[in-house]
Amino acid sequence: MKKFLIGTVLVAAIAIIVPLFAMAAEFKSDSTVTVGADEVINDNLFVGAQTVTIDGKIDGDLFVGAYSVNINGEVTGNVFAGGSVVNIKGKVGRDAFIGGQSVTVDGEIGNDLYVGAASVILDQDAVVGRDANVSAGTFDLDGEVGRNLDLSAGSVNIAGKVNGDVSGEVNELDMSGDAEVVGNLDYTAPQKATMEDNAKVGGTDNWTKEDSKQDKDDKVSDTQKSAGFHYTWKAIKGLGVLLLGFILILILKDKSKKITNYMTKKPLASFGWGLLFAIIAPILIVAALVTIIGIPLSLVMMAGFFILLMFSEIFLGLCLGLYILKSLKKDKEPSLYGAYFLGMVIVLLVYLIPYVGPFLVWLGMMVGFGALCMTLKHMTCKPKENVQK
Repeated sequence: MKKFLIGTVLVAAIAIIVPLFAMAAEFKSDSTVTVGADEVINDNLFVGAQTVTIDGKIDGDLFVGAYSVNINGEVTGNVFAGGSVVNIKGKVGRDAFIGGQSVTVDGEIGNDLYVGAASVILDQDAVVGRDANVSAGTFDLDGEVGRNLDLSAGSVNIAGKVNGDVSGEVNELDMSGDAEVVGNLDYTAPQKATMEDNAKVGGTDNWTKEDSKQDKDDKVSDTQKSAGFHYTWKAIKGLGVLLLGFILILILKDKSKKITNYMTKKPLASFGWGLLFAIIAPILIVAALVTIIGIPLSLVMMAGFFILLMFSEIFLGLCLGLYILKSLKKDKEPSLYGAYFLGMVIVLLVYLIPYVGPFLVWLGMMVGFGALCMTLKHMTCKPKENVQK
């Protein structure tokens, strides 16, 4: 009951805070977005594009989703970045939250760093002011961490300096060159870390042997044996949905508007149709599986069903973003890409609320699912009407 009340309060807080936050924000969207070296943006910035390059100054927070993200300038606030390739060579004033395939930091993070990726590199000039929390397949530290380093990773190489403690679970840990851990080294791994002559640990060196994962489950693949696989997969999956949404909006721009209009004008009808289709579809899929002839059809139906559900989440985010931006900027048509990015951030925040979060997102997805199905129905019925005429 306590968690439910907390969740309800958080929902209300998000509903109030996000519109106020977006009111003082700037939105940019295109295939390529660049903030020039002489450019200063005195607002929070939301960016959705294929390639994003920040050479100038963002006096606020930066929210960016792109295939390639390059931050060479300064962001005085927080950075929330998702991309296949993310490079930070500039300065981040507060915290950095990063997810992607390959992440390289060769600049300064003022406070904490939270990163999940297949490959993470903190290069020689990288400085994290406080704590670094890393979930990765491979992680290389050549720079400096101001306080503690928390790890969940596969292969780890520390050649830089950690001014506090290092802790976590890894598959392999190497301390090379002039690596230094000022505090304690407390880690779990299949084997003890390898340390070169000049590497040193100021506190205690506590190694906990990890049981062989092959003994636990011989069927687990080599890739899944990485301690950071779960987090990396989540980051990649979220990024994939985000990029898919940008592509979907690019291809179906007019249809996207029709679907979101249907959702806002007829939310209850959309929810009803969505719930109905969500109940009927699995029944039809199972019924088709009963017959040998129907197996290929059932597989196609199953794939289509899950694709439409994924699209429903995308249109839920787009609808929320458009609704907020239209309420704030009534005299200006908002960018679909900026609206989608804002909406997906809200969906993510709501989803993280204990117990009620996933349920609220599911309700919204049913509205999007119904609107999407009804739009497809109207599209397929049009030719028949023309023939009758």
